Order: sequence, then C-alpha cells, then structure tokens
Amino acid sequence: MRGRGGSRPLPFAPTVLDAELLRAADAAMTARIPLAVVVPASVTAAPVVLAASAAVAAALHRGRLNPQIGVASVRLADRDLYDELAFRTQRLVDFVPRAVVTAAGQPQVIGRSKLDAGGRVYLTGRVARLLPLLERLEGVIVAAGAATADELAAVLQQTGRRIPVVYLTGDPYDAGLDVVRSVGGVVWAWDAACLPALAGPAATPRTAGAGAVFAAAQQLQATGAAVVDIVVPQPGTVLDPALDTLWKAAGQLAGTATADPVGLRWAWQAFHAVASIPVRPDVYDRLPGANPYRMRLGTLVEIARGYAEHAAGSSRDAWLRFADALTDALRAATEQPRTGQLIDWVTARVEAGERAILLVRGASAAATVTAALTESPRTPLGWEQTVAVRTVTAAARGMVGPGVPLAVVGTLPRSRSGLLTLPPAPAVLQLTCGPLEGRRAVRQAVAARARMAHLRTEAVTVSAAALGVTSGCGPVETDPAAAIRVVDGGVLRPVDANEMASAEDTAWDPFAVDVTGVLRAVMAAAEDDPDTLPVREQTSTDSDVPAIAVHLDDPNGPRVLWLPANELVTRRRGPTLSRVAAKVLQSGDVLLLVDRAARTYLRVALTEKLSERTEYAALRMLVDFWHARAAAARDRGLTQQQILDRMTGTTVTTAGAVGHWMRGTVDGPADSADVARFARAVNDDALLAEAERVAWALRTLHIVHRKLGAWLAGQVETAASRAKDNVVDADLGVHVADLLDTITEHPVADVDPAEQLVPAHLVGVLASA
Repeated sequence: MRGRGGSRPLPFAPTVLDAELLRAADAAMTARIPLAVVVPASVTAAPVVLAASAAVAAALHRGRLNPQIGVASVRLADRDLYDELAFRTQRLVDFVPRAVVTAAGQPQVIGRSKLDAGGRVYLTGRVARLLPLLERLEGVIVAAGAATADELAAVLQQTGRRIPVVYLTGDPYDAGLDVVRSVGGVVWAWDAACLPALAGPAATPRTAGAGAVFAAAQQLQATGAAVVDIVVPQPGTVLDPALDTLWKAAGQLAGTATADPVGLRWAWQAFHAVASIPVRPDVYDRLPGANPYRMRLGTLVEIARGYAEHAAGSSRDAWLRFADALTDALRAATEQPRTGQLIDWVTARVEAGERAILLVRGASAAATVTAALTESPRTPLGWEQTVAVRTVTAAARGMVGPGVPLAVVGTLPRSRSGLLTLPPAPAVLQLTCGPLEGRRAVRQAVAARARMAHLRTEAVTVSAAALGVTSGCGPVETDPAAAIRVVDGGVLRPVDANEMASAEDTAWDPFAVDVTGVLRAVMAAAEDDPDTLPVREQTSTDSDVPAIAVHLDDPNGPRVLWLPANELVTRRRGPTLSRVAAKVLQSGDVLLLVDRAARTYLRVALTEKLSERTEYAALRMLVDFWHARAAAARDRGLTQQQILDRMTGTTVTTAGAVGHWMRGTVDGPADSADVARFARAVNDDALLAEAERVAWALRTLHIVHRKLGAWLAGQVETAASRAKDNVVDADLGVHVADLLDTITEHPVADVDPAEQLVPAHLVGVLASA
C-alpha cells in the first residue's frame, strides 16, 4: 500500500511503531480477537489506514478485490485520505470504493470505477449505522467519538468472534478499554519511555521523501521526550479555594443515591467550564455567537437551583451546596480572573521569541481569550504571531502544528489526559490558579503517566502473547513523575512524595467518586465540550413548562423525548417526509433528529474549507462586527421592547427577536434592512455607517445556510433517486452523502397527547425512559 505523492503514489517508510501497530491489528483481525488501541494524539490517520490495510489483506488472501470493511470515525478528513491511498500504482478507491451509510442503514457508494469489483469501505460518523451491515462486513474499525461505551458493547455483542473489531482511542481511561477486555479482547498502547526506540525506521526506505504511515519519527521522538511543567502561583488567587470547594461539591452530588445522570453530566460540565474560564464570566457571556445551546455562565446558579427544586432528600441538599459553590466560584472568577496570568505568560513568550499554542476548552473560550489578549494594553502588538489559541479538543485530535509547546488553562478532563502522557508537542505547560488546583494537576499528570506505563506493560506481556506478535520495545521501568516539573511560586521543584502517594486513578474524581462511571450512560457528547448543554437558552430553567411525551424505540432501550405540543419536527410516514407539529406524531411514525456532534463536525469541516477563501474571511469579519455591535447595545440602558418600538418600519413583532440578536443566538435579522433600523434605535453610528455592508454579509450568510439546509433536506427526501456522488459545493469538496451522518432516525413507539408540566431543562433532551 502506498500514499499519494503528487502525481504518483509513493511507498511508505514505516517506523517501528507503524510496523508494530500494523502487526497487532492484522493479527487481531486474522484471529478475530477484539483489539483496543490507545494511540498518541499525533496518530490521526489510524482508522482509515487500518481499514485500507484490512481491505488489501482480505483481497490478497482471497485473490479478489471485494472486501467489505466498516469504519466509524467522526473525522471527515479520513474520507479524503482514503481517496489518496494507493494499491501498487492504482488508487485503492478505484478498486474498493468508499460508501456512506444513510440513517436508514442503506449504503451509498461515492464514485464508481471500471475497476470496481464489489468491495466497499463504509465510512460513517456513528457506529450505530454499521449495525444493519454487520453480517456482510469482514472487519470493523471504530474510533472514539463515533461510539459510546454502550454502543461499542452492542457492536461487540453482535459480532462475537465472527467479525473482528478494532477500537481506537487517545484516552488511557476510555471506558471502551474495559468493554473490549470484557469480551476476551486485548489492549495495545505505548508510553513515552518506549517511543524513542519505536521512532526508528522498520526497514530501509526505498524512496527518498517517503513518509511514515501514522506518525513521523521526529514527532515520536519529541513526544517521548516531552515534559509537563505545572505552574503553581503562591499564595494563589481567591479562585483557587473556590474551585476546590466546587470540586468537592460535585463529588458530594455524584455520591447521592438519587442523583439524576443528566443533571450530573451538566454539573460536571459546569465545573470544568468555570474552572477553565480564561476571562471574567461576564466577559465570556457577552461573546456573541450563533449557537443557541452555548453555555452562559451567568445562568449556571439559576440552573443548579432549578435542579435542586426538582430533587428530594440528600440530592436536593447536594444540589443546593453545588449552587452555593458555583456562586462563590463565579464571584472569585470575577474578582481575580485568569486573564492577568495569561497576559504575563503571553508577554514572556513574545519577548523571548518562543512560539507556543494556548489551549482552552472550547471555541467560545478561544474567542473570548483572543479578544481579551488583543484588547489588553499589557499585551505586545502582534502577540498572535507568536502565540496561537486553539481548543483542547483540537490538540487531542492532533489538529495542531507539531513541534510547538502547548499551554493549558487550568486542569484537563480525564478524557483528554492523553495530552499529559503522549502530547503532540515537546512540552505541555499547565497554568493553575493556586496550590490546591496545582496539587490536583500534579496528581492527575502522575496518574495519567502511570496509567500509560501500565497499559504498555499489558500490551507487551499479555496482548502480544494473545495475538502471537512481537513488540518493538519491551516495557521500560520509569518513574511516572520523572517528566513532570512543578514551578511552585517561581521555584522549580520535582514532584514530592505526598503528591506521588496520592496520585492514583481517583485523582480525577472528588472524594474518590467515579463520576465518569456514573455519567457513562449519558456521555454521548464529549465531557470537555462546555459550549453545548441540553438546556435551552431561551427557557427559564427553574420553572415547569407544558410538554407532551414522545416515546421512541432504540436499540439501547426505550427513550423519551419531551416536546412542546406545537414544536415543529421532521416526520417520516411511509415514503413521505414532512415538517409537522409534535402533537400529530403517531405510533409507527419515524422521527428524524439532527445529531449534534455530527452536525458540529460537518460545520467545522465546512468552515475550515471556507476559511481558506479571502471572500469568506471578509464576510465573517462583517458578521462578527454585527454581533459585537448588537451585544454592545445591552449597555445602552434600553429594554428590548424599547429598541423594537424605535425600529420604525420593521416587520419584527416580538421583543424576544431583538434579544436573540443581542445575545448572538441567531446570525442576525431575516430582513437585512433591520440592521440600519436597529442601529438608529440604539444610536450606534458605527453600525449605521456599515449597515449596508453588514446587511450584505448577513444576506449572504443566510443564503449559504439555506443552501446547505436545502441540500440536506433534499438528500433525505430523495436519497433513492439522486446521484450518489453529488456534492454540496464542488470547491468545498463535501459530498451530499456525507450529510447523511448528521441525521438519526427514531421510530415512534407511543405518544402521550396529554400535556404535562415538566422541568424546563428536560425539554428537547433525548433521555432513557
């Protein structure tokens, strides 16, 4: 197998790690032993490369190029990569085309060739879509993010030992590892100590310029030598003890017998959002954005008290304590935000001329900290040329430039502990707010590295024997704290004995409560995504709202969805697809929902493509200007109704629409003339001067959104009759069939037409019945 190198295929030059992973995966698929692999963050192409390798191996074994391989991965880039792989001198996709799987479980081939012999590589964003195809598959590759632990268990139960399954993750604590072990599977992993030995070439390269299969040798060497520096300011800020109290309150909440799993997930996300906020809470909340589910820090206490109101006994008391702790933490974050510490660090990097990447927890945090650093009179001009701001998720998926040190605000969630063990960088710096958070960070770093060393030992001593393969490097006895340095009050020191003694797996959970275990059933979204919550921004969460119960069938058990009776939903009844009110749903209907995670990945892929165009950059700048001016109108002392009353000639009838513009929960007014009307209403001369250009930008953005929506709706409605290789946009290179991964279908089992008063935070949330 080869990679595309310009106009001709180039053979790979595998490293020892490449060869080891390919041997282990091939042996597992040949012996039909389930395999889980914990890969370094820099190894991003593993799902599609292993699938291609399995397809070639199956074809060579049978002498025919008709293998059937399934791949579940949320990375759309994997699809482009598969198109570039070659078998000898011919593109592999010409022999074995890739296909997507619709929400109904129907495969659709992307492109055809005269060389097509019937083989297929099915690429989808959710493993559930592969279930109807399992009987025809000869192998399944599942990447973390495309399956929950329960979904992975369902796949392994159905495949048994008939169909080999390989599970890939970057999280050494991934629940999927235990799932694989529970069915007789094995785990493969590497720790930092073995990487230098595995970075060498597995064989002498035959072609100059040939690259490694999974990760370059230089990257592996840098990862193996990476250090973790933890900065602990003394005596610390007022945020430090406040976060410690909030941490413990979260543990007490998880320990109550009647704890609501959905509520616990929300509380865990709320803790991480507050703990990692890079600016004052009010500054963060003023950030405009088009995501109506974006977390607003100012509403957290109200939401927590809403949970308490609907709880009882010890759970109610725990929620009240958590709400009080949230109040104190937000007050402390307002009084002494992390911004000053970040400014000092950024200034030092610029003065030293040392490039770095600052990691924050989400896109909203990245936008706010970028704005704060740019506007500060203390940051050097052009600081962004030295320090880039990215998200933790991007780094964990290897989407940051290699060779540049990383810095993290606060502590990391356990699901991203791979950044502390095998980072895609020569160094990781954690900026804590005081000794209490610093101690947690040290314990977690030591625990994560010890965990990886244990997994490597398991791979070499247990898994290698089970698979009948050899490892490129045996287990190396190392001190898990050797690569961890603590800058305590400006003085560099090693990890002390007390920190070592308390560094175990419970370092990630307050009071040794396994919070991630409690939340596992509802962890469809990543625990480090603080920008999205199952709570509607426009709804008061401390009150009950009328809704009807829609009961849905699901492979993992019955589900219930509370919806307002007149909420528009997409229903399929027989061959007809239509938008109807929820109240007319009946048993036998199929409810179509948009998968939020899949939609997010699609949006990111489109945005990355669009961002390369200068005309899109200009449009985005004008839209951002509109959001900023609309948000600033909140400080002009006018109510939403007063603004609406001043907008002479507008067709807007509700003040709530004005509120959506000011909060940034929508792109902007549907009537572009309302931009100038709004500017006059709030006496904003700057916006009025740019009203015509802003109106153009909003109109263009709406057209783009409508075009994408039309393609999506048309694909679902006429999938059987449309060409299977259509594209949303030829320049963007995103196939219409890729959009199918954003749709999930749910058969309606029953509908209770009687409205009931339910807590507002449950409305619109798909939950277990």
